[in-house]
Amino acid sequence: MQQTPDAPYLNRYWVNATSGSSGNPGIFLFNRREWAMVLASFARGYEWAGVQVDLTHHRKMAVVSSVTPWHMSYLVGTTLRSPWVSTLRLSASEPVQTLVRQLNDWKPEILIAYASMARMFAVEQLEGRLNIHPQLVFSSSEVLTDEARRLIETAWGKILFNQYAATETAGIAAECEQHDGMHLYEDLILVENVDEQNQPVPPGVYGDKLLVTVLFNHTQPLIRYELNDSLRFSDRACQSGRVFNLVEAVQGRQEDTLMLEGLHGEQIPVHPNVFHSVMDSVSVSAWQIVLRRDGLHVLVTNTLGNQEAFIGVLRSTLEIQSVKVPNINVEVVSAVPRTTNGKAPLIRSELM
Repeated sequence: MQQTPDAPYLNRYWVNATSGSSGNPGIFLFNRREWAMVLASFARGYEWAGVQVDLTHHRKMAVVSSVTPWHMSYLVGTTLRSPWVSTLRLSASEPVQTLVRQLNDWKPEILIAYASMARMFAVEQLEGRLNIHPQLVFSSSEVLTDEARRLIETAWGKILFNQYAATETAGIAAECEQHDGMHLYEDLILVENVDEQNQPVPPGVYGDKLLVTVLFNHTQPLIRYELNDSLRFSDRACQSGRVFNLVEAVQGRQEDTLMLEGLHGEQIPVHPNVFHSVMDSVSVSAWQIVLRRDGLHVLVTNTLGNQEAFIGVLRSTLEIQSVKVPNINVEVVSAVPRTTNGKAPLIRSELM
């Protein structure tokens, strides 16, 4: 028997699947009460940003993410359909020209997109092809780099709110109106920031992974479940007065760390921020770094001004990491490769 994507399985469970981008796809179930908590976790971030939806505040929203029926972003959107929120749902895997045309026609007041898509739309806006004026922009699901934030805020002002979530847990943290990090949802989930040996790391230091315990899901309990994300916690208090601890920065998944040969034959991890520091100075609408057997391939969507100078800077930056710098190849592509759910990882290895 067929059922609509947002209908609960066996009239009891909302079923969500991970994309398997980290190599470990999974299926996660929530009963009716637990699914209400999932929805509330996402609504909290919107409330902190000042979203008002009622009889006197109708909204036009555009969501650019996955349209696969079993992905959490899609299921949350279909469950929260409201006559007071007109929503245009677009697939992040569509060509950028198609997305720009549809956004120009729709004129959203609220834009929700993967971080890489939000950055790309900011470039399109700054270069005059996109002409929208959202009141709020939400990014999620990917690393939001400092350079991406600068571009988005240059395009539309200080209206960007970053969120952090996972299929296994729903919302984990969100940015408030102070724009000073993301508050952990410590009443819904316990988050331990640890090193490779599962030992806690202090505030101000990036961990190797997270151990999460979901407090509201009894259907499929998760206790100290491992998420391979590298985060840095803060020991500061937010001026908003909210008591939840802050996440200062997200560096990406463990899988985003490239292992390169060291000067003495050892394997040295090169963290994503090493590459971000170089790529943040490059004027391109999108980029991706791929490690292949023949070296590093830097995929960019438009020609670099001085390619030799760029390669020299990247080579020098890697030399500081005490690695044998592999061949560096710059490739101009029409669009960077995306996963099946439309995400565009900034750094990936094809050696796995």
